Amino acid sequence: MRISIILKKVTLIIILAIITVPSIIAQPAIDLSGTWSGPLTVGNNSLKIVFRITENPYGGYSGFLDSPDQGAFGLALDTVIIIADSVEFQLKTPPASFSGMFIQNPKALTGYWNQGGMRFPLTLGIDADYSTPRRPQEPVPPFPYDTNEVSFRHYEKNISFSGILTTPTPEVDKKLVVILVSGSGPQDRDGAVFGHKNFLVLADRFAKSGISTLRFDERGVGKSTGIFAGTTTPEFATDVLSAVEFLAALPKMDGCGIGLLGLSEGGIILPLVANSSDKVSFLVLLAGPATSGKDILLKQTELVYRAEGAEEPLIEAVLGLNKIIYETIAQESDSLKMHEIIMERGIKYLSDLPEPLNTLPVFSKQMLQSSLDQALSPWFRFFISYDPGPALESLEIPTLALYGTTDLQVSAEQNISVMKKYLETSGIKNSKALKMDGLNHLFQKSDTGAISEYAGLEETFNEEAISLIINWIILLKI
Repeated sequence: MRISIILKKVTLIIILAIITVPSIIAQPAIDLSGTWSGPLTVGNNSLKIVFRITENPYGGYSGFLDSPDQGAFGLALDTVIIIADSVEFQLKTPPASFSGMFIQNPKALTGYWNQGGMRFPLTLGIDADYSTPRRPQEPVPPFPYDTNEVSFRHYEKNISFSGILTTPTPEVDKKLVVILVSGSGPQDRDGAVFGHKNFLVLADRFAKSGISTLRFDERGVGKSTGIFAGTTTPEFATDVLSAVEFLAALPKMDGCGIGLLGLSEGGIILPLVANSSDKVSFLVLLAGPATSGKDILLKQTELVYRAEGAEEPLIEAVLGLNKIIYETIAQESDSLKMHEIIMERGIKYLSDLPEPLNTLPVFSKQMLQSSLDQALSPWFRFFISYDPGPALESLEIPTLALYGTTDLQVSAEQNISVMKKYLETSGIKNSKALKMDGLNHLFQKSDTGAISEYAGLEETFNEEAISLIINWIILLKI
């Protein structure tokens, strides 16, 4: 789930961007090969920026951008330009670039990071000690199962989706296939987030247990067409429904029991799909919200800031401001009126804050305006107001809901009892909601659950959780 908009730290790199294959322009006259890194400083925040540059056999260079402090690894550069001693590394998504000058001795690239119409000084030096985090769970070929690139179209819109269908070899008697559905933010078929490829790991473990999977690039991501920005949760549900229809019509999948597995916002999407199709046989909801988006985000803010060591007066002040924004969005449908009410109430709230709270950047009028502009997106407006209860109560298929006890983004304490109530109301045999000790929002073992830990943990997805999910699916009478 998205961290509270008001409190989000300055982020200059969109972590979940999927970048196209790099193109190379201009024949270099200097040697750029190697790993270049340097600190990007914005206000009081500093992010390590890393470019991994490789010379191509056919000439020119290609490379990747890492932002290890944000858990972003392997964002492919679209273009590397070298003219004399001038260098430029370009990305299309997010639209950003580094432009600078090559200095021979000592070897350095000095220039600017450019994004969002702003320029920030950035000097890069050779970083011989840099290495990307280990990901021991990620499978490497050759695989003991079949992986096939597939594409399918939206049943209604002019959108084409691309993904991977993974099937066990040899074929198993009981055919089961699971569609993997990611959480909020644009994500690729591997569910890549914070340097982890959750769905790649799940697809591997499922296939080795005799279960097929379909994982696909979201609309506007990777090889899929369409536009991600401005799309709401119910619209994402139609994308998943299109995947269900595709599998149901695929001769190779004839007679398969089709299930859906969704993480975070995916846990909101899945019941919407299941209640719209009789072709879905079971659901696995991972950190799926059972309460409104407003309540989810308020609890998330409280837990995240407390985990980061924030003092109670700051937490209370932030929650008070967020309540003004969220409650107004939930109550007011007219955008202009909503904006006017939030700014009026928000500015008054800020002016009443005592020192030193009223001097913090997070409580500035500019930050309020900037946060409000983001919060008024169609996706956010839907999420804040949506109550998943009716969709959960209407389920007529087995559902497994799992929550990690150290999850700060979708609190187990806040959601599991509510989820149990809804699943009991549905009365479906084998439906259950369970807590898993010590697992965070990404289902990694974590002592604190802090978001800042995600990228640094070697574990991508807890093996005990994977086994629990697989065993539950296999034992279903489908």
